[in-house]
Amino acid sequence: DDDIGPESTIKNNLIQLLETFDVAVPVENEGHKKLLIPEFQPKLLNLNWPKYKDRQDFEIQRWICVDNNLPRGLLKRIQVRIIKKIYKRSGTNGFNLAQNEFHIIDANSIELYCSSGKGFIGCPGYGKSEGMILFVRGNDRHLVKSLLAKVYNCVNVTLKEFPGLVFDHYAVYASKNKFSYINLVELKAKKDAGENMIKEGVSIDDLLPSL
Repeated sequence: DDDIGPESTIKNNLIQLLETFDVAVPVENEGHKKLLIPEFQPKLLNLNWPKYKDRQDFEIQRWICVDNNLPRGLLKRIQVRIIKKIYKRSGTNGFNLAQNEFHIIDANSIELYCSSGKGFIGCPGYGKSEGMILFVRGNDRHLVKSLLAKVYNCVNVTLKEFPGLVFDHYAVYASKNKFSYINLVELKAKKDAGENMIKEGVSIDDLLPSL
């Protein structure tokens, strides 16, 4: 039996060790068990992610950047942690994974897309900073907000492992056919002051949801 014996024990211990250090994560997909190791994935996806959502969808975006290069392997570790903490338990309707970007659809058809690099033209720090752009998109507002909270917890836990770097977090929203950015510290101050909207008529609660 392949599931018992010393070789199986060594294998399981090795997988557990890789998972503990966010190097790899075992998942079940289409009835098959797989060990996902981002280091062995392609650099980029063969996917053209639409920057603008469909009219019926609700979306929350984040741009997280550092005035430097991102730590090597940061997105790979975030990817493993997100799959381990969220999707390994709840399941998925599909995923596309690469070293520098990933796309996951959960059991409720809520999409998560994340990529790392220089960002889009016009984003804070463009051309000199590296960062991560994160989209959570779907047709159920509450489920989108709930997934964002879970994903952001994984992101923040990982970023805290790099205490020497200062990461700036921005909420991103589309206005007049362009993307606008507002620092989360500023956005939280507006919310704490009792403000409900920002000048473009966008709800603060949609940009900074409280669950």
